Amino acid sequence: MRLVSALLAGLLLISPLPAQDEAASAHSPYYEILIEAVYPEDRVALMGWEARLRKHLDQLSEETDDPASLDAIAEIETLIDMPRIDFAEDREVIGDWRVRSLQADGLGAYAYQFFPARIYQEAQALVFDKNSGSQRHRGFMARAGSDVMLFAGALYYAYQEPRLYSAHMEPGTDPDRAYDEIAALYKIGDAHYLMVFAPKGERFRFYEMRR
Repeated sequence: MRLVSALLAGLLLISPLPAQDEAASAHSPYYEILIEAVYPEDRVALMGWEARLRKHLDQLSEETDDPASLDAIAEIETLIDMPRIDFAEDREVIGDWRVRSLQADGLGAYAYQFFPARIYQEAQALVFDKNSGSQRHRGFMARAGSDVMLFAGALYYAYQEPRLYSAHMEPGTDPDRAYDEIAALYKIGDAHYLMVFAPKGERFRFYEMRR
């Protein structure tokens, strides 16, 4: 149990590592099942996301004079600078949400409009379901620590059928690893959350969630 908790603690830069009894109480029961299904390379992909992102945004700011990109950079920096608050309970994230995507890549930064999404409980797991907009996500969530939840799911597009993280796909389906996504969900205010997806090369993706 301590090894599994330590892996994600290092992965999400949660420091210092809590004592064993504290670590056990900080995460939800489903977390250990969820993290066990996540491929090691996906866990590693989240390591150091913030330092990589800040470096990337600094470089973009120097290279672009596009007003829309500069505005999006400022919005992303504002969100990641906000304090990350402990969750009061797992159930606080259940319900309907407005979600918008913010992204950055080698060409610029982008902020999109809000789309509806929902989080609901299914057995021990929480399910994140954004089935709107052109880029969509669905997957399972569990609290990994006092101030962070882990998401393991998949990206799919409006013209595709919903899918899940490949390790969770039913036998006989198409478990395409290219669509797999993991993310950390942080609470940054009252009914205000930030989902940080594992970077893929120079591509960074976030969801801002509001009621």
